Amino acid sequence: MTNARKLKVIDPVTPQATVTAADKGELSPMDPPDAYAPPGNVDVPVEDLHPFLRGLIEEYVVLKAHVGDFEECLTFLQKERGLSRDAHERLNRFFQVFDQEFARHDRKEERDLFPLLRIRLLEKGEHSPTQVTGADVLQSEHVEMRKAVTTVGALLSAIPILEDVPSREILLDAAIGTGKEFVEKINLHIFREDEVMLPLEHTLLTTEELDAIGRHYSPGSAS
Repeated sequence: MTNARKLKVIDPVTPQATVTAADKGELSPMDPPDAYAPPGNVDVPVEDLHPFLRGLIEEYVVLKAHVGDFEECLTFLQKERGLSRDAHERLNRFFQVFDQEFARHDRKEERDLFPLLRIRLLEKGEHSPTQVTGADVLQSEHVEMRKAVTTVGALLSAIPILEDVPSREILLDAAIGTGKEFVEKINLHIFREDEVMLPLEHTLLTTEELDAIGRHYSPGSAS
């Protein structure tokens, strides 16, 4: 169980401004809802989701397995204070997958889904006073996670060229810490996508719109 699951935070992806006075007996600023138990999310069974959205969920199943392998490597690094050949190869494999598969998945959302979803959320009034929607939050998380993985890779690459042992230890701890933060963020991000945003996209976007997006990413098309 991740630390994020243990913490209770205000989740910016789910609407918080719609809480009424009648809800105050259940929700309190001193005891906000668990990010892994968002209030008022749309309940759509996976099998009822549009095929394109189901495809995104299936992609996340594969990507989560790579995240788990990455987390195991971080645990090894923390314990052994150095990279074995196997851990080095596994980390390189994760970085390659992140650069290719994660990036491909993110492009589908950032180019097609998020902009359209943002329009619909604004129309429904589900946004912050500064018109920040759940789609904006998820897109910003994509950027944060890309920066985190880039930072981990840069720190690990710099360690072998340092002769000073204390400096190597500092970089190693920084890489492990940043990597663990990334794991926490992406696990929560995937949960929000699967449980909140994809059902919302299925509800707010038309079948024709989702069909058009799906055709854009079908085999043989330029994506």
